[in-house]
This record gives sequence, structure tokens and C-alpha cells, in this order.
Amino acid sequence: MYLIKLLDIYTFGLFIYCVLSFIHSVPFVASISKVLDIFYKPLLDLIGNLIKPIGAGGVGLDLSPFALFIILEIIRRILINVFR
Repeated sequence: MYLIKLLDIYTFGLFIYCVLSFIHSVPFVASISKVLDIFYKPLLDLIGNLIKPIGAGGVGLDLSPFALFIILEIIRRILINVFR
């Protein structure tokens, strides 16, 4: 049960990390992003090596956060079924 709550907190943190990535130029936000980088950057880089960004007109859309959300949800559902 605690694993599921921990996974929920991690997933919520990933959401915050994604939102803050759009406004990282604000100094306060940049400092929070550096802390969150410790938790999310390694996994996102690993997934990013497997799934390349979609590019159009010189702008790339990184799909690794979406993939990580899906992976976390799959793990969450497996844990719910195991601990039911």
C-alpha cells in the first residue's frame, strides 16, 4: 500500500517537473528544477535514448515524460492487483 502512495507522489512530482520545465528561466523555479532533476533526469534520459523526440520545423517534442507516465501507471496497476 505504501509503495502505491510513494509511486503516486513520484508521479505527481513528475507532473510538477514537466510543468516547471516550461518556466525554468525564473530563478526560484530553476532551483526547484535542479532538485527535481536528481529524481527524474536519469529515467527521462534513459527513455529519451530509446524514444527520439518528434521534430517539426526545428522544434522537438520530447515524448519521454509521456512514456514515463505510462510506465508508472502500468507499475501502479500491477501493484494494486498484487496487493488487492
